[in-house]
Amino acid sequence: MHADVRSPTRSSPLLSVDVHGDDPHPRAVEMATKMREAAGAFGHATWGDLVAAGFSSDEIVEHEAVALALAAAGFVRQVTPHGDRVPDFLYKAIAAAAHRMPLTAGAAPTAERTGAWDAFCRARAAWKIDPWASQGERCLVLLDRFLRLFPLLDRERNRITYGLAASQKTERSHG
Repeated sequence: MHADVRSPTRSSPLLSVDVHGDDPHPRAVEMATKMREAAGAFGHATWGDLVAAGFSSDEIVEHEAVALALAAAGFVRQVTPHGDRVPDFLYKAIAAAAHRMPLTAGAAPTAERTGAWDAFCRARAAWKIDPWASQGERCLVLLDRFLRLFPLLDRERNRITYGLAASQKTERSHG
């Protein structure tokens, strides 16, 4: 009866469950949903999670293998694109840390980009020490020069630059 589960080619009993074959029991489908919810919230589903969700011990024993297979088959890995987006650029521009240069997806830290970012960070540090208007303008010009090294739309570049200008104005009046 369990010969296929114990065969040397199988690494897990879950692999013997055909999730695409016959229609699974409705309680197994419901249990799989609860397992996915618990895995998303806590990293895994425990026996107590299933009991708290209203499953009896008999149901858990009967449907656990199918529910685990359904839950595993239903997971979709969402991969976020590597690279910073406009809010990340603005956050890093406000922080202005030389070791945290923002990069778009697929962009590499070239010497030109690194030099432009370092110049901006130095100007921003000088502005933080002595926040006078010309220093603030210098920061904005250097940030714009840095942003032009990336394939950003004008509105994205302006949003980042205006965001930094608003931040500098707020910091200067409250700082």
